Order: sequence, then C-alpha cells, then structure tokens
Amino acid sequence: ELAARGGDARPLPGYDDLEAMVARRARSNPRLPVDLLRWLAPHLAREDGGRYRWRLDPALAGWVRPWQVTGAPPADPLALTAALPQPVLTITGAAPDHPQIRGRYPGDGPVDSLPRGRHYRLPDAGHYVHLERPDAVAAAILDHAQQVSAGRAA
Repeated sequence: ELAARGGDARPLPGYDDLEAMVARRARSNPRLPVDLLRWLAPHLAREDGGRYRWRLDPALAGWVRPWQVTGAPPADPLALTAALPQPVLTITGAAPDHPQIRGRYPGDGPVDSLPRGRHYRLPDAGHYVHLERPDAVAAAILDHAQQVSAGRAA
C-alpha cells in the first residue's frame, strides 16, 4: 500500500541481538555514546521472529514522508514556523551526520531569517542535538524562556 502512495517500502533490517543494534547505530551516529545506545536499544527495539528490529526506523516506511501516506500536500516547515505568532526556538547541530541520517538541516540561512525566531547552532552536535548535547539544549531552552518572559522576544 505504501508503494501505491508514492513510498518505496523496504523491509526493516533485523539484528541477532541488541548489541548488534547498538553497533549499527554507533556506526551511523558516531557522536552518541555507546553506553547511551545500550540504554536506548531495549526501549526502541522489538523482537520479531527471533530477530530484533528498531520500533522506529526510517526504513520502516521506506523513507516515506508523512504527506506521502496521508495524501496531504508537502509542507514547508520553515514557512509553517514563520507563520507562528509566538517566538520560536530552533536548535540545530552543525556537525556532519551519516548521509543516510540527513543532509543539511534545513540550511542555516533560512533558519536564521525566521521572524520571531531564535536559532542556536551547536557546532559539535548533529541530528540528535538533544542526545548529543543535552546540556546545551537545556541551556538554550532556559535562555529562550527567560528572554521571552522578560519581553525580549526574538
């Protein structure tokens, strides 16, 4: 059914054990500590016929985007964000990720130009900013909340 809606569904890869899942994630996310991946794996995995599979994985739907499944038109997240009347916090990582994870997101220039936006760029984090640099993400959230509370919206 996904293929009929524009998706290219592929079977999820299976792993012999949780440690094999951890090794695979460590290869594509080298900045994530292996201890963190070992903690996450049991929570994000499911056993399926004696093999382990990620519960959520881009391959789950063959890299299908939500609008391909729902039939809704593609949405531009920057345009949607720019339309919000509230001050918006965006936190992005600038470090390169594995090419299967993502390319540039979504480009520093467009994020910087959002009205009522505050952009924190973390040079030493990639796609998983909240896992790679939870301290910096928490500090950015607190700073943004303080700025907005003090009436200094972006």
